Amino acid sequence: MSVSHELEAGTDLVVGVRDRFQRISETLFAFVARTLWRIADPLCGMKGYKLSKLKTIDQLHTYPSIGTELTLLAARRKWEVGSGKWEVGSGKWEVGSGKWEVGSSSGASLHA
Repeated sequence: MSVSHELEAGTDLVVGVRDRFQRISETLFAFVARTLWRIADPLCGMKGYKLSKLKTIDQLHTYPSIGTELTLLAARRKWEVGSGKWEVGSGKWEVGSGKWEVGSSSGASLHA
């Protein structure tokens, strides 16, 4: 299922899950997040949000955090959170059978 289909099917937030972490602190934080909120990689920058859920939040962030603050807020508010594999350095994001390829200037596009 693609990221957009996940969101249309009821998932409120889709979070990327990288195949490796860049720093030991990211590994530790991922362990804590998985334990407390069942979110495998809240520090991954690849995220898809349901717009109707974003509209319920007064302030999307209080500091620049690549969406981590918003992801943890979503978990506390019991949003439906899904995930997809992100291959670090490849530009490929996979959620079910849908694949996103991220271009250098064009943003992201969906490939079936």
